[in-house]
Amino acid sequence: MLAGRVAGLIAYQRSGEPGNDNASFFIRGVGSFGAGKKDPLILIDGMESNTTALARLQPDDIAGFSVLKDAAASSLYGARGANGVVLVNTKSGIVGKAKFNARFENSISTNTRNFKFADNITYMKMANEAVLTRDPKGTLPYSQNKIDHTERGRSVALSQ
Repeated sequence: MLAGRVAGLIAYQRSGEPGNDNASFFIRGVGSFGAGKKDPLILIDGMESNTTALARLQPDDIAGFSVLKDAAASSLYGARGANGVVLVNTKSGIVGKAKFNARFENSISTNTRNFKFADNITYMKMANEAVLTRDPKGTLPYSQNKIDHTERGRSVALSQ
């Protein structure tokens, strides 16, 4: 969820194994001192957590998040914040009237339009017209005799 939304965040997934879908990520970059050795410090509602707990959070449950990746992280959290800090605040109940939020999503899939296909006579005439448009001296795929006989419902030998 964070990848692509936070500047300087590098996220990758080491495995495609089902259930093992936690992404590893770097906040201070790969070239930083100590990068790759340790995950960033993750605090969910002020409690230290790990990448598994972060991956299991539903996006709708997150009220906000902050990423500290410079000297502020080290000054507030010491050596534990050397690889950056992810602060996540989840939504919680408040005193007052109950509020309900609802979201409705719907989609309809249908043809963009119903196509009317050409009959065989129209197709033969248009195929001939297409050849003549490209090359006025081109060989027509359907002779006028073939078109006339098809229109009358008779078959014509291929040699004609």
